[in-house]
Amino acid sequence: HLGFLLGPRINAASSMGDVTLPVKILSTDDSDIAQDLACRLDQYNKNRQIVEKQILDEAICIVENEQKDQNIIIVGSNNWNVGIIGIIASRLIDTFNKPSIVLSWQDDIGRASCRSVPGLDLGAKILLAKLNNLLIEGGGHKMAAAFSIHRNQIKQFTHFMNECCKKDLQLYFCNNTKK
Repeated sequence: HLGFLLGPRINAASSMGDVTLPVKILSTDDSDIAQDLACRLDQYNKNRQIVEKQILDEAICIVENEQKDQNIIIVGSNNWNVGIIGIIASRLIDTFNKPSIVLSWQDDIGRASCRSVPGLDLGAKILLAKLNNLLIEGGGHKMAAAFSIHRNQIKQFTHFMNECCKKDLQLYFCNNTKK
């Protein structure tokens, strides 16, 4: 129960930019300070939920208007909080049942968080993209990955990912539409 209540609040503070607050609440012996910190953590969580909903709504709109027929979702914005994009990638899978890559752009560099579906080793695909000089850096495992990319590489990267994942995803979609 404690993990369910405290976990998201600790994560929200870190995602929203205050990485010291969770350490402070977990290390204080002063109940007044703990109460104040708990209120601040709760406010961070409420703010994160608002920002998360806004980003998710924008991402869903992009997918529905521009990527409905794509096997892989790749969306991004200059205005998206990099600390929340992993949550958004997970929510997009929940909504569209497709592997999802969400980017937060700062100037000409995008930082991405990726989530996969069973049967697609997304970490291996990201490593392959890096080996093909499409990414600045990147890595991960079967179900999740992260990378950074130059803005002028995103079209080539998108094409690469759709092509190299095509067979894995055809099998996944075939198996999941039979049920």
